[in-house]
Amino acid sequence: MFKNYNTLKGILIISLYIFLIALSKIIPHQENYSAITGLVIFGGFMFGKKKDFFLITLVAIFVVDVIFNNFIHPEYFPERTGFILFEDYMIWVYLSYVLIIVLSSRFLKKFSYLKLLFTSLGSSIIFFLITNFAWLYSTQLYPRDFNGLLMSYAAALPFFRTSLISDLFFGFLIFGVYDFIIKRYFIRSSVFSLSK
Repeated sequence: MFKNYNTLKGILIISLYIFLIALSKIIPHQENYSAITGLVIFGGFMFGKKKDFFLITLVAIFVVDVIFNNFIHPEYFPERTGFILFEDYMIWVYLSYVLIIVLSSRFLKKFSYLKLLFTSLGSSIIFFLITNFAWLYSTQLYPRDFNGLLMSYAAALPFFRTSLISDLFFGFLIFGVYDFIIKRYFIRSSVFSLSK
């Protein structure tokens, strides 16, 4: 019973941590410099411990996206009127999140900060490749052919550098805060240890 209580307490504390990290998206920041990919990697690691974190991570990001799109930057959608719940481009973004969660849960099963480095680099590349493949739906910007695809990737390269840096920085920050503060002082359950 005590073990189950510690596990439930751990789930609640980690869920709160995930939602707080997701909320960082609404704080003003440089374009493409956010904690979201780092959060998705962390959610993937936690998904490897408890299956609940797959949905918890995606719900946290979705809730913050709704806030972001409607109250922080509605000017990104000048052609839209009314409440924005979901946009077509989000399919590609969330597809990359799902893939990163699944891969992180497997690759970080035996956690090390070296593995986190490679997971962060790989996640940045996955996000870049999948989200810029959305050229298929962007007929106003690029032609729907191979040249259009190359143009989409070429135009995104300057943003990729910023994403890469932020994914590495926030990935290590998120896991570091968890490892040295949250796990040490707030969660007793060994279920959520980085080393297992």
